Amino acid sequence: MFNVNGNLSDDSLITGDESISVNKKILNVWELFYKIQNEKSGSITNYKCTLYTKLYSSSNPTSTLRHYLTSKHTLHYQKPECHQTTLHFKSYSSLKSKPITDSLIDFVVTDLQPFTIVKNPEFKLLVNKLDLCYILLYRQTLKENFIKNYSIKKNNLINEIL
Repeated sequence: MFNVNGNLSDDSLITGDESISVNKKILNVWELFYKIQNEKSGSITNYKCTLYTKLYSSSNPTSTLRHYLTSKHTLHYQKPECHQTTLHFKSYSSLKSKPITDSLIDFVVTDLQPFTIVKNPEFKLLVNKLDLCYILLYRQTLKENFIKNYSIKKNNLINEIL
């Protein structure tokens, strides 16, 4: 149980009156650290390893404590596996998004809005609430599309006059 230095050995972990065998690996970092509090303020000043007398400042993040456990106490601690879920949203095809993009260009032109409106967080939120699948254009792409639409409309007007 205790080694020559008076610290807990790697054979068992003692918390209170309970002994946890080597077969059970702990996944929660905080099960292997005591929180040491300042008696006057009650704030946490240090974290002390229950397996060894290693002290860490309370300013250390959990990742530092986890790294210590994974490098020094592999018999007692097992780093939990991280599973991150990626959400895949289907965006519109260019054919389906074209009417929305054209309406956006018309709005910007007729309301004399700057092309940078597409960078505005509130505008992004509005478009997102109106249609989750529509991907808002970048400022430069909006400008390029405006120039294309302008050229087409200009040519159409010229052809009508002639």
